[in-house]
Amino acid sequence: MGRNLVLVAIGGGARALLRYGVMLWIPAGTVPWSVMLINISGSFAIGAVMALTEEFGVMTEAGRLFVAVGILGGYTTFSTYINGVYRLLAADRWLPAYGYGVAVPGLGLLAAWGAIVAVRALYSARRADSGEFEEG
Repeated sequence: MGRNLVLVAIGGGARALLRYGVMLWIPAGTVPWSVMLINISGSFAIGAVMALTEEFGVMTEAGRLFVAVGILGGYTTFSTYINGVYRLLAADRWLPAYGYGVAVPGLGLLAAWGAIVAVRALYSARRADSGEFEEG
């Protein structure tokens, strides 16, 4: 258990730097685009980790904890997303608030699904190239 806590903590530190870097790269504007990019790219990455871990057993449990819980769990940010919606509503920007509020989770789900589909296709192609075929 102690090792897992260390892996999550190290991943959490890395995520803080990663998220801060993205927020510097894409400065805040009327719509919090950096938070949108963070949540959608994080959802894509979490989808890939889920497929690699759960479906193909490529990633160890320690690797999953480090990447999915430590790095990506802290990289993606629901509270900052909600704050963005609130700020738009507080500024009486109802249409952007609605669009942003619906787009982030919707695109996040599509990104995670897209990553799972991509990993499945890449992993299946890799198996086919190596001569390893599954029946079914």
